[in-house]
Amino acid sequence: MDLTARKRLDVKYHPSHEYRYWLYDPEGDGMIYYRTQDARDDAAEKAIAAYLDEGWADEVENVSAGEVTHFAQCLDKIQRPDELDEEGCDGEGTYWSGYQWMGNYTMAAIDAAAEEAPNAPLQPRTCRREAEAGTSAGSDGWASLRTGL
Repeated sequence: MDLTARKRLDVKYHPSHEYRYWLYDPEGDGMIYYRTQDARDDAAEKAIAAYLDEGWADEVENVSAGEVTHFAQCLDKIQRPDELDEEGCDGEGTYWSGYQWMGNYTMAAIDAAAEEAPNAPLQPRTCRREAEAGTSAGSDGWASLRTGL
């Protein structure tokens, strides 16, 4: 489905609070999320009808629909600070490499707010050299320590 058709049909390729009604059509557009049940149900009828040729294709039984209750969400996202040292670390020693943000994903209710969902501790790679950390360094010369454990 092209972008123009998606906008016209008001669908998305990922779930959200607004787009919680899904249709899976393995021979069509795959997994699509709809704003309303009616829109999803209309699309389901069309998807099923597409499996009828001179008889029903067996794959019609793989068409399914439902409502999302949970999906993977990053609820503790931390944006990369503007200022990093020459080694790519922030003021707390977190190594940012080429990342624009860090965080952890968890299954959360579709309506979850960050303060309501369980947050796994952020475990970034630290910027301490082997001598400072007292551990063996990896092949890049940096100790691969995890914080927050």
